Amino acid sequence: MAILNSSTVCDIPSLAQNATTTVVSNLTFYELNQIVAGAFAAFSFALTTILIFLHATHLSQPHEQLKQIKIIGLISLLSLFSWIIIRYPKEYAYLQLWIEYIEAIALAAFFLLMCDFVSPSERVQDGFFATLQIKEKKRLIGRSKNTTPQVQGLAWLRIRYIAIFQYLPVSLLVAIVGNILSGVNKYCDGDANVHFGYLWLSIISNISVTFAVLSVIEMYQALKTHLAHHKPLAKLVSFKIIIFLQFLQGIVWIVLKSTNHLTPTSTLTYSDLYYGIPSLLTCIELVPISLFFFYAYSYRPYVIDKSANAIREDGTYHPTTYQGGFLGYRAILGAMDPREIFGGMVFAFKLILGGEEEFTRRHEDVNLDQGGDADSSDSNLHRPDGMHVAPQQGPYT
Repeated sequence: MAILNSSTVCDIPSLAQNATTTVVSNLTFYELNQIVAGAFAAFSFALTTILIFLHATHLSQPHEQLKQIKIIGLISLLSLFSWIIIRYPKEYAYLQLWIEYIEAIALAAFFLLMCDFVSPSERVQDGFFATLQIKEKKRLIGRSKNTTPQVQGLAWLRIRYIAIFQYLPVSLLVAIVGNILSGVNKYCDGDANVHFGYLWLSIISNISVTFAVLSVIEMYQALKTHLAHHKPLAKLVSFKIIIFLQFLQGIVWIVLKSTNHLTPTSTLTYSDLYYGIPSLLTCIELVPISLFFFYAYSYRPYVIDKSANAIREDGTYHPTTYQGGFLGYRAILGAMDPREIFGGMVFAFKLILGGEEEFTRRHEDVNLDQGGDADSSDSNLHRPDGMHVAPQQGPYT
């Protein structure tokens, strides 16, 4: 490959914080930026930490809330990483790639959350999607204009599953390879030279995230009428806007750099222009987004009505105790458990090799592992960490 064979290395500009002109009192922009961005980052970090704590201490539906904690945690980590980049700009190339991997985890968690809103039981989920008819966007040649072609639900779900979970291994490999190339001056952030890794890794990453995001949007469109009471649009918008703003800022800065509009001055150094200001904007943007998360990912629907019976008149089960443990520690550990996300990656790979039949095989695997029949495996649901999952009746509960 050109990257490995070329003797060309990235000409990294100086990232020394040596602005000769102060902006406020005796503070340089670099020093002032740390204070201002730090305040915004601390505020959004505190807000999301509070929301995570509220979910953790009101954990009545682990199959839904643990995934929401993962998604909420994206803001906490993004605000923290953004401030670290301002403080240590030399670490930008390393941290930015891992931010994309964290976004991939949150995206996969959002997809699984939509599936769990249908039902925590995989068997019920697959039964629902098997009967779901998806309208194709484009009219097939030779069909009547009055005829809307349909796509079988499980075939459609298989494609969405693969398209979303492929982003996880791709973003992980991009982060690892990018970090290695950065260590040998072969990454060169923002440089479109074919001899550097930035161009090729950016192409791979952008293609991968495009497939994943579009699949999540299509998932929402297919389920929005069935899951309206879960506020799927608010959840999607609050989450997707983070990825969109990160992508948009990257495009703007590439254009500004290519048109020579970013020139260091006595007030603004190279690191201020290319890393400090974008990270400051991210810290500011995360504040209103974190406030909106309190509406989109509210803990209030999971507050237990202690005066109500566990078995309601409609036959649905509602928990009577919280399962988060002391100060929600079990919920935090459960949200950090990587097995569910890793299992999704493995299942996506099986779908590539085995097709739609894998949806049936995973039910057979569960029955063999539990030593029971199909009914018992669906009516007595438990997580690997011991948390009980209340059985639901599907997307209309």
